[in-house]
Amino acid sequence: MRSLHAAGLRQEIEKYERFREHPLSWGYEQLEATERALAHISGPVGEVLRISRFVPSAQDEDDLEMDERSTPCPMCTLGL
Repeated sequence: MRSLHAAGLRQEIEKYERFREHPLSWGYEQLEATERALAHISGPVGEVLRISRFVPSAQDEDDLEMDERSTPCPMCTLGL
């Protein structure tokens, strides 16, 4: 979860980077706040390799064994 939060903050920083030269703008305030939030994350965050919506594959109804590769994590099920 910490990795996803850090990745989201990095995306926000990229979005507001264009306001760096305009210190009196709302975008600059957002950029500074996001950078402060990212700096407060402690512990290892790793790196998110890919961000996309999880689409579960169809599973046979007769198959009693659970296939972990097609089972979403708790975070992925929020948008389903």
